Amino acid sequence: MVCKIQDMIGYGLLWMLAASSVATVPSLTEQDYAVLEDTIDGGDVDEAAFYPLLRNAMQWNLYDDVGAIVPNYELLLEAPAAHRGKLFLIEGAFAVSSGPTIKHEGRSMANPFENLEEKLTRPGPWPKSIQRWPILVKTDPEQLILAYLVNPPNRPQLADRVRLPARFFKSWVDQDLDGNESHYLVFVGHGAEVDGLSIEKSANKPYKILALSVAVLFLCFLFLQRAIKSILHTNLSAQKRSIPAVRDPDTNRLEQRTKSSQDAAEALAELDQRNNGADQ
Repeated sequence: MVCKIQDMIGYGLLWMLAASSVATVPSLTEQDYAVLEDTIDGGDVDEAAFYPLLRNAMQWNLYDDVGAIVPNYELLLEAPAAHRGKLFLIEGAFAVSSGPTIKHEGRSMANPFENLEEKLTRPGPWPKSIQRWPILVKTDPEQLILAYLVNPPNRPQLADRVRLPARFFKSWVDQDLDGNESHYLVFVGHGAEVDGLSIEKSANKPYKILALSVAVLFLCFLFLQRAIKSILHTNLSAQKRSIPAVRDPDTNRLEQRTKSSQDAAEALAELDQRNNGADQ
């Protein structure tokens, strides 16, 4: 009985640990979606609707990618409002060197991303400046997207493979000095994996949280194990005290015969005493 209960506790704690280790991205609130409805596609990224996504991304961990889907970039360009705020899995190549020019949409142009840092105009729990990463997600034709990261790793090298979950924000239009427009899809995320390795500033944080969870669950298991042993021991002791003693039937018959013999002997002795008294 004790072993079965211990097994049940062990399986339950393992299930709790497995459930807690599955990372999910916090959902946007109804108020967040209401603000996102006012997003202006084609305009500046730093607008009011940008900040609910930043606040949401601040709550993620690096490995929060459950529910992220591979985006259809053509659909996002055609109907950005229909997909705003959805969680996507971005995979591609870091597309910008530190040089003054880049190649985009089949032509060379001034590098608008030579400096990855972009200052934010509104205060909040996010950093004062945020990095935007240009990522090449398609090559035929070339398609660059911009990923804004609240906790990015160090700057990758050109063509490094990049993988990250991010929420879609808007379509942004940039115009060079010659009047040529370039369209970029803008996403907001937390961190990134580069070439399959996490080099996020707080990359060891998920492991620390997991180790702490394991330690806490192990202590809970030991506590519950001792508590159940104590309860079962108490119950067994109480049951032993409450159960009447079961006697052997032969022993009962022997005691009854002995008592009957004793009664007969006493009766004969009393009769003898009476007879002797009568003779006197």
